[in-house]
Amino acid sequence: MSKDHPGPHSSEYCAKVLTSLLGSGVMRRRFAKGEELFHEGAPARSIFLILEGYVELCVTSEQGRKGVVDLLTTSDFFGTSCIGAQAVHYFTARTLTHGTCLEVNRDTLLRILRTDNSFMEELLGFEVAQSRRSVEMMGSFLFHSSEERLGRVLLQLEDIYDRGSAQWNHDGDHHDGDTVPLDGSANRNHNSDPPRISHQTFAEMIGTTRPRVTVFFNRFRQAGLIRTNTRVDRRKMQAYLDAFSS
Repeated sequence: MSKDHPGPHSSEYCAKVLTSLLGSGVMRRRFAKGEELFHEGAPARSIFLILEGYVELCVTSEQGRKGVVDLLTTSDFFGTSCIGAQAVHYFTARTLTHGTCLEVNRDTLLRILRTDNSFMEELLGFEVAQSRRSVEMMGSFLFHSSEERLGRVLLQLEDIYDRGSAQWNHDGDHHDGDTVPLDGSANRNHNSDPPRISHQTFAEMIGTTRPRVTVFFNRFRQAGLIRTNTRVDRRKMQAYLDAFSS
């Protein structure tokens, strides 16, 4: 993953602004695992900011094949296509865990962007970083093998899981691990555990088949790159991937 990818603090100012507007075009939305937040091709009327949990963005071909294009977590925006003149969603957003997000209607978002330069700069920075990730992904499909693409995705997931281990409290403040619950109660709460991602989903992310992904995971385990489940040793995995270019 690029070092310019949005980090856990990158949207903190935006979160503070939005939580101050709850009830005025902004709502706090809790979601369950497996919930579809919006569908590809539907009118885009809102933007979302994740406070806790994990969301996948996916596309579907005319033949019905599904492709997972991104995995999002704490501090990530999605649904930004609502800003455009032709406001339709380019992806389907589906939750991988339970969690919470802020949902902002389009008119409120546009009003904030016209009046708050700091908010606009933070959101623009997020979008630029996301665009760079998209270009890197396209380059990976052009220049890397399926095995390399899987290894790079696993490294990206380590960064996503690090960000996902944190969440904001009800005032938009960022915490690592523990935080005041969004209802403002005194009990401590932890963010969702990282989602269990199937080999089929990995196949959809890197453009190959599930059996091939299984072969690659077995190879990674034999090389000592896998720590637990789909978590990897970053240093060893990076060295493994660097060997492809040497």
